[in-house]
Amino acid sequence: MNSPDLPADFPEERSALLREADHLIDWLLAQIGRYLAPGIVRTLPMLKGILADYLLPAEAALRRMIHILAAAIPEKPLRAALLPRSRGRCPAGAEGGAPKRSAYRTPLFRLTEPQPHLPTDQRRPAGPGPRISIPGITPRPAPPPPHEPRRPLDPIDLEAKLLRRIDALRAAFHDPIRAARRLQRRLRARPPTGPLIAPINIPGFKSDPLADIGRALLRQLTFAALARPNTS
Repeated sequence: MNSPDLPADFPEERSALLREADHLIDWLLAQIGRYLAPGIVRTLPMLKGILADYLLPAEAALRRMIHILAAAIPEKPLRAALLPRSRGRCPAGAEGGAPKRSAYRTPLFRLTEPQPHLPTDQRRPAGPGPRISIPGITPRPAPPPPHEPRRPLDPIDLEAKLLRRIDALRAAFHDPIRAARRLQRRLRARPPTGPLIAPINIPGFKSDPLADIGRALLRQLTFAALARPNTS
């Protein structure tokens, strides 16, 4: 990846790694486009396959690219807050009120991944010790409320969610520097206490279309994204 925002001393091996990731994501998006072509009936198993085999690894690769870029490009200084507009005033060039906005707004690409939960014994809050129950004296606890049956997954809902994630993926893929600067602002506002991407359980790692070469690339991207920048 060649970008004017990258520093001149950006390591060539990192550039080569980003180029490989770029090719992988481009290929995964092309495969998604084949399955989402007009005229193809998309069943629930097909949509789940698109998510597991193509979308998850593409998101994981792009997310790691963005973390690598965010650690490499210089941060932009914070801009001064804009003064609020006076009520009733319209921006220059606008007539008849505020400018109209499109009904659809491209969703933002997710920059983090869920981390594994702590073991149950470590997450259990401290409280009083075990209570002694005396038959015939201690009242029985109320039975737990019955679980509501889970609504079956609707292919239309799943497809709508997939399309929004694909739109977010495409937007960030076409402008990864912008996504990297958004990550920089997030890190500046809320410094993390741990890794923001999964170091081991990489999303989409078990995808069959990836093959060994794709899985090896995801490992390399993960290692590079989690490595601390060399400040020497």
